[in-house]
Amino acid sequence: MSISLNIITVVRNDLQSLLKTIDNIQAFNFNEGLRLKHIIVDGLSTDGTWDVISELSKSLKIETILISEADQGIYDAMNKGVARYKCDFTLFVNAGDEVTPFITTEDFVKSLEKCLCDMKVAGSAYSCYYKFNNKSIKIAARKVGFERMPSLHQGIVYKREKLVDFPYVLKYKICGDYHNWCELRSSYNFHIHSPVLATLEAGGTSTMRPLILFKESLEIYRRFVQPSTLKLTIHKLNLFLSLCLTQILYRVMNIFR
Repeated sequence: MSISLNIITVVRNDLQSLLKTIDNIQAFNFNEGLRLKHIIVDGLSTDGTWDVISELSKSLKIETILISEADQGIYDAMNKGVARYKCDFTLFVNAGDEVTPFITTEDFVKSLEKCLCDMKVAGSAYSCYYKFNNKSIKIAARKVGFERMPSLHQGIVYKREKLVDFPYVLKYKICGDYHNWCELRSSYNFHIHSPVLATLEAGGTSTMRPLILFKESLEIYRRFVQPSTLKLTIHKLNLFLSLCLTQILYRVMNIFR
């Protein structure tokens, strides 16, 4: 069985981070059972990103598709990448993020084959590395309810057809992926795998805007769980502590940069 996978990268005015991700993906020799495309969705960058990648894409060994047009934010751009090009699976890798060599292995392809044949699942979740400067923390994929996603979104490979049926809601600035996960989780399961699929740097939008993250994630949790007062209070506390820990780690690591 041959599996098709589209890696979607959304970017706007972040050329150096995008080049890092392109170099990472192009460096691998992928398993012959995996048909890969890299789709780059550019939100009309003004820093020369489009000119550079347009020229660069002519010499890349892995098929790279470019889209450049105005959008209504990151989730609108992600929806465009999903809708326009058919495949079996979709993986979102942000500009600056990297996939690990595990993506080239036969075990990865077999896990997707198993997922594709299971009509009760919407995708597969893998672990991620979260980097603070040169130190990495493993975020292990795990089975969860609606309180959180099973992994960071860079570690979740979705069946494309499910993302077409459940596109990202544009009103969310940070937690559109969490809302989408909850929608899918209401009807489907996800396979969970321990290998690390992606590495991402700390300091993204969710790290820099914790109050919006707290507000949006709490709203989504209340909608899908409809918790009791006690359960909601416990969830608020856990979420608050998690955000505080992330902020502390990020700032401490920056001190010792």
